[in-house]
Amino acid sequence: MLRLAVALVALTTNVVLPGGPVQAAATGTLVSSGESIQAALDAAPAGGTVLVEPGTYLENLTFRGKDVTLKSTGGPSVTLLDGGGVAPAVRFTGGETRAARVEGFTIRHGGRGPAEWPYPEGAVWSWYADPSIVGNVVEQTRLCGGGAIYAEFSAPLIENNIIRDNAVDGCYYPYGGGISIQGDDNPGIPLIRGNTIERNKQHNGGGIGLYAAGRVRIEHNIIRDNEAIGGEGGGIALVNANAVELVGNLIEGNNKAAIGGSLPSSLPGEGLGLNVVNNTIVSGGGPAIDLWYAAPVQIAGSALVAGAGSPVLRCRGPLPDPWGMTDSLVWNGRSAPLYEGESGPCGVAPGAGGVVDADPAFVAAGSDFRVRPESAAVDAGYPVGDYWLTATDLAGAPRVTDGNGDGVARIDMGAYETGPGGTSPPGAPEALQLRKSGSSITARWSPPAYNGGAAVTGYEVTLEPGGRFLTLPAGTTTATFSGLSRKTTYTVTVRAVNSAGAGAAATASIRL
Repeated sequence: MLRLAVALVALTTNVVLPGGPVQAAATGTLVSSGESIQAALDAAPAGGTVLVEPGTYLENLTFRGKDVTLKSTGGPSVTLLDGGGVAPAVRFTGGETRAARVEGFTIRHGGRGPAEWPYPEGAVWSWYADPSIVGNVVEQTRLCGGGAIYAEFSAPLIENNIIRDNAVDGCYYPYGGGISIQGDDNPGIPLIRGNTIERNKQHNGGGIGLYAAGRVRIEHNIIRDNEAIGGEGGGIALVNANAVELVGNLIEGNNKAAIGGSLPSSLPGEGLGLNVVNNTIVSGGGPAIDLWYAAPVQIAGSALVAGAGSPVLRCRGPLPDPWGMTDSLVWNGRSAPLYEGESGPCGVAPGAGGVVDADPAFVAAGSDFRVRPESAAVDAGYPVGDYWLTATDLAGAPRVTDGNGDGVARIDMGAYETGPGGTSPPGAPEALQLRKSGSSITARWSPPAYNGGAAVTGYEVTLEPGGRFLTLPAGTTTATFSGLSRKTTYTVTVRAVNSAGAGAAATASIRL
């Protein structure tokens, strides 16, 4: 039986990685394990809330054009929506607005179905709708023409999700493994913000695919370890008319070019073809950016790193070179020419326009892409206007600061900001190990190799599921959690803290 829930709690909108219980007061219909979520959605009034208790729900939900909030009470680690592999687990198909919201679930095993126009697919599917998809884990879906979150002629808000381990299954000409935006919803603007998009596979755009998507803003995401199978753009693939605002992202470890595809035309009234502002882009193989283009490309304040033997930028197409480029760092170890274009180099020569050819001096190449105080990226970025400038960097540190201590605050190149005087939060603790004994887990670690330019003052340790949190002094490098449940997989996260804040995370998991 559905019940009225009073003063239950709702997930906050600023959680970068979902997993905890919800935290703000709400009222609505309460669904318990074994009950029907769809029945609750159908019964809820427009503007209502459906709250879902922990459990696994094997359903293929549709909002039926109704602006309703669907939210878990316990968070993604304990509340699963399972589509059974036959159809999307969640569908928005009736003109829903951003007020239609799905939040706080693990959403998995979507599929393609029913086999009728317009052929829904993915784990979450939107057709001519603008929903909010916030704070979920979206995973383990076999893909066809689009991504695990698949929006057609839609302008969704896709925020603070983990989108991982979704893969194409033998379909032709698809775009986007984690997220696919296909078709322009002008004047609506899809916003992809604060997500971690990792280990997805698709023919083109392992992480994100944009196919004639119009204007799209992609801000403060981590897009890593995705794969384009046979196509282009391991991180992001573009094709046809797009006006992409790529702001403050880390794109790293993806195969082929980090960004690839084609931009055959610009969109009058919707901006340039591709704006790359304050991003850190590190290719896992091939150039950082490889595009066939006729639409303009502008790069500002970014750190662009290519694989050994590859140019940083490759441009193919009819427009005169170079691309617009200012105050950016380019690096390929000087193992090949920096730029490659059909009619000449497509980038700006180092020494002009604030462009530098230098090792970025990452804190830990391959794992921590903040830069050290000696990096040429510090206090050398492009002074962007308010539309492009975000109040914090990708790690949540304030932006802009005086990182080199010269008395003038200037933004750094890339997605991260060095703190005042060259300080920044520490690197990740090292050698994290977990051991189990009965109903307890003990974590042990070593101090980080990089302290951020200031002494480590302590550690923050979390355990999920359960949301347990410890603060420990600097000399303590062990923590024990007791009273845990058997046959449960737990994840421990450890961060070192200094005067600049909490640093990069070390994580490990173990099953009791």
